[in-house]
Amino acid sequence: MDGSAQPDGPASWAVVVLAEMEDRSIMFVGYVCGHVVLDATSMQFIGAERQTNDTAELSAFAWATMFALQLPQFIA
Repeated sequence: MDGSAQPDGPASWAVVVLAEMEDRSIMFVGYVCGHVVLDATSMQFIGAERQTNDTAELSAFAWATMFALQLPQFIA
């Protein structure tokens, strides 16, 4: 999970999801990434007011949580 921003550019974030299986192997589950959305009318708006590294990090955390909540129970 990471988020970053350029001084005068857009802020973006990414999350990679891995699962440790019963045999201790690691399985790639998926990923999600995007830009910090400032448009309150967007379906992806989660409350950010500025594009900063902090809002990118918080966006990554929020989207990681939403991703995890959608995982099948046997993975989560």
